[in-house]
Amino acid sequence: MYPVGVHPEARLSLIRRYRAVGGRDPAIADTVARERARLERAARDDGDIVSAWDGLVPDHLRGRAAIVGLRGGVLTVRCRSAPDRFALDRWLRSGGERELRARARVALTRVRLTLR
Repeated sequence: MYPVGVHPEARLSLIRRYRAVGGRDPAIADTVARERARLERAARDDGDIVSAWDGLVPDHLRGRAAIVGLRGGVLTVRCRSAPDRFALDRWLRSGGERELRARARVALTRVRLTLR
């Protein structure tokens, strides 16, 4: 591609001149900053929903279920057994979900109960 008799520094200057012109800045500082902000926001939101859950769930149900995660406004809760799932479902439908939405500072659209 380059003439054999050309000095290496001349080849380097040719490469620099003809490489991708313009385009995006290869620095990743902006991307890292955006990702850090997203992760900090997610950690804060998860902490809010966990504290709201711990403060609202009745004592006899608290140890029988654990929060798995919050994604897209759906809080996933894993229950130990089907009777525990039924009891949590009854509590949520009797106003627990409404109270959880009011206390949590995140957009909570529904609570999904799963079994182990």
